[in-house]
Amino acid sequence: MLGPWLLYDVQQDPYQMRNLVEAASHLPIRDQLARELRSWYTRLDEPCLAGVEMARRCGRLEEVEQLLMEVRKLIGGNPKAVADLDDYLKQGGDRPNRRF
Repeated sequence: MLGPWLLYDVQQDPYQMRNLVEAASHLPIRDQLARELRSWYTRLDEPCLAGVEMARRCGRLEEVEQLLMEVRKLIGGNPKAVADLDDYLKQGGDRPNRRF
């Protein structure tokens, strides 16, 4: 699964401006959804790999590396953004807020 977790209350926030995934009031919902998702991965015998590892196994790593080179060019003047990208890649392309 790629990308960060998103959880919105579309009735109260129809424009999805406030991500509630880390809100204490929504932790039970987030945890329930994580259990359901983990259950589906288990039933389907899906490995649920981090982004870069999934690209590697699917034979798409070269494309990902080319994209990362372009991203590095775009953020090259921002040392914090470069450090964040490096940290992300050290984690195998996984997101720190992933709850598995």
